[in-house]
Parts: sequence; C-alpha cells; structure tokens
Amino acid sequence: MQKVIQRTQRAERAAGRKLAKARDHYEKGESWERFQSLNRMRRSANENIRNARRARQEDWERGPLAPRRDVGDKKATYGAMNMYDFQLPQLDPVSRPKWMHISVGDRVVVVNGRHRGRISTVEDADQNNGSVRVKGLNVVDLSIPEWMQEERGSDPEPIHSMPRSFSINDVRLVYPLPDPETGIPRDVVIDRLVNINYEFDKVKKEWTQGDRLIPGTN
Repeated sequence: MQKVIQRTQRAERAAGRKLAKARDHYEKGESWERFQSLNRMRRSANENIRNARRARQEDWERGPLAPRRDVGDKKATYGAMNMYDFQLPQLDPVSRPKWMHISVGDRVVVVNGRHRGRISTVEDADQNNGSVRVKGLNVVDLSIPEWMQEERGSDPEPIHSMPRSFSINDVRLVYPLPDPETGIPRDVVIDRLVNINYEFDKVKKEWTQGDRLIPGTN
C-alpha cells in the first residue's frame, strides 16, 4: 500500500512539473508577443513623427508650392490612423491594475489630453492593457486595408471612425453625492476608490472584482 501511495505522489509531482513547465513556456511566449507588439507600435509612432517633421519642413521651405499629400492613393486615407496602431499594447502581468476601479456603464471625466474636462459613459474596460473606452470621446479615423474592405461587402469605406481607449489613469469616476448643505445630489469627481469584499476564486485562480467604496462615505 505504501508503494502505491509513493507511486501516486511521484506521478502527481511529475504532472505538476509538466504543468509548470507548460505554463512557463506559455507565459514566455505571451511576453515575447507583447514585447514585439510594443516595439512595432514604437517604430510606427517614430516613423509617423519623422514623416510629419519632414512634411512640415518641406511646407515651410516651399510655401505655396508645397505638394499636396491628400491626393492619389492617400486621397481618402490621409491623416488616418493605421488600424494596427489603434489598440493600446497589453501590459505585463505585474504592471496591470490589480483591480479595475472603473466599470462598464460608469460616468467618467477625462483629466488628461485634448478631451480634458469632458464627461461621458464607459463602453468597455480592459484590464490587460489598463484602459477604458469612453462613448463619443477620443474618436479617430481608421484606415481600413483593402482586404478588409472587401470582407465588409456592402460597406467598403476606406475610413472608419471609432473611439480609441484611454489609459485608466487618464479618467476619474463621476458619481452623484448629496451636497452637504442642500442635500441635493450633484456630480462629484471621485479621486480615490477602495476595493472591498473581494475573494480569491480557487477555480479561476484569480481574485474576484469585489465592491467599490468611496472613502469617507457609508
């Protein structure tokens, strides 16, 4: 009987080592893909900056004789964003938010960028890249590749407008709280939220979302 138990324990340890090795291999592959994606986006951004500087210099030197760039193949897509640069890069697991204090349906205010001070509703929240998509804000024009235009069939437009995600650090929750003097609820920008009532899900091997609490409130 003792030998049977020992064989079972050895088999369990071997299976555990095999599973750990497979998990490590998968995580390394994911890390490599994130690294490559981030490098590609950086190269694309640097190339766009170089092209913009070159065009600005050419416009300054030639004045009214400067060439038009929104013609020919670029007639419909000049100034549009490449669809492969649209998504924010995924963060490494250690850099991701431990919990998303902003959820779908929340009203938020933008605190950085060209839409600073604007308030709208969150349409999507992604913990993998620590971002939220806000309805009607940060809308950009996407250049749609020809192969994708063909797949769209009845809507083969070369440009498609979509809201691009904000970093979760660029937005703050807006929530109505009673005015201390009048008692009438009014919108308040919430700078800090506390995560409570969260538990570790043994099946999913992750923490549950829990509840959000505004410090100083009941």
